[in-house]
Amino acid sequence: MTATMRRLPQPMSIKLLFAGLCLVSLIPVLAFTYVPGVDLPNHVFAACLHAGTLDHLEGDFYTAELQPAPYVLFHLFMYPFVRLFGGLIAIKIILSLYVILLPLSVLLFVRQFNPGQERLAFFSFPLIYTFHFDYGFIPYCIGVPFVFLGLYLVAKAFEHGLPWRHLIAVSLVTLLIYLGHFVNFIAYVIGFFLVLRSQWAAGAFRAGATQFRSLREVGKSLLVFVPVLLCVFFYSWNLFSSPEASLSSLKFTAYASWLRQLAGAVVVFFSLDGWVDWLEMTVIGGLVIGMVMTGAVRKNKSVLGMLAVFMLLFAILVPRRSLLGGGELSSRFAVFWILPLLTSLRVSSRKAERLLVVAVTLLMAITIAVRTHRGYTLNNLIERFVVTVSATIPPGSKIYTIYNAFPESHLPVMRHVIAYYHLRHGGYSPYMFAEGVHPAGLKSNISLPRLHDR
Repeated sequence: MTATMRRLPQPMSIKLLFAGLCLVSLIPVLAFTYVPGVDLPNHVFAACLHAGTLDHLEGDFYTAELQPAPYVLFHLFMYPFVRLFGGLIAIKIILSLYVILLPLSVLLFVRQFNPGQERLAFFSFPLIYTFHFDYGFIPYCIGVPFVFLGLYLVAKAFEHGLPWRHLIAVSLVTLLIYLGHFVNFIAYVIGFFLVLRSQWAAGAFRAGATQFRSLREVGKSLLVFVPVLLCVFFYSWNLFSSPEASLSSLKFTAYASWLRQLAGAVVVFFSLDGWVDWLEMTVIGGLVIGMVMTGAVRKNKSVLGMLAVFMLLFAILVPRRSLLGGGELSSRFAVFWILPLLTSLRVSSRKAERLLVVAVTLLMAITIAVRTHRGYTLNNLIERFVVTVSATIPPGSKIYTIYNAFPESHLPVMRHVIAYYHLRHGGYSPYMFAEGVHPAGLKSNISLPRLHDR
């Protein structure tokens, strides 16, 4: 494709289709009372604890304290909506923002780092509903778009000569990424320094400037991390000044088998949609092979290509089973190598561009239809569960849960739905997050009998 061809404006039909896919992708979030997700009920319950809307809670079971640390962004976003509309509507608003922001942030990302190839941003749609979304890792998910947005703003700041208004904007997004999830922050920091390296290699700092002035400009760009460093200092000071402070609950390394470690690089595709996941990988793989065969791979060491390599290594080499008290952390790097790799390609003809757009659009139509049908089934199951529990366990009861009450209780998505009962009636939930790992969690475990335990 010629440079002139790449600079042609995007047809209005493509823009409308992109916007339409953003809106259609909201259906699985907005269509039902309960959005299925393994850890999602606990996150909603924790957000309501922070918002102070659970006045009916009895007993000193939980702790809820906001610190300038990862996971806080989710609670900051949820707080006003929980206060206004309640937890179930608030989570729909936050998830809707994620669904819309991910493709839009990737579009800006592609426009900056691979200009003229904006249609590659369509690859972001199949990566909205992922393994991590279905397992309810929402604080991590909502931070992903800000990584792509942040790197776009970083490149723009360098492009304009690092004016203070740009640095302030980058500082704010950098802080949001840090407060979202530390995996996102690591990916962003690596991307930041790759952008810095590319600017240095291109002579952006040295043109007409002394070596000292060039280094001063580099130092100026690093000021965007000052708010994060202040947060880290303040959080560390509070953590280690407490007499109860202990790192014993944080397991720093626990590797899975070598096969599961390798699978961590692609598990992001495996949501709860079954055969649709394989269809997504087949379609995306076919599109990539087709583009590679027509010369889509760039020879230069671009920011996108190097970021993809680094994130792939992180996805494989970081302990997957347990790290810093959390699981499935290595696999969360996967989206940061897959999307940069896909968006680093080059569409060689208008025919190939149309094929890409049509294939992704049809793929998303199938995905949304299957996901909506599955969401309807799971929503009905969760509603029945909550109604049964509410009718069986009176408020204030010393029996805390129904275990294996339904044949479907073994489903992962049912693991923490008891939290929806506690949203209504209070009580003790043994499945709540542990204190110290999340901003809200259990103070201690209490042994209580289970109902329908079999």
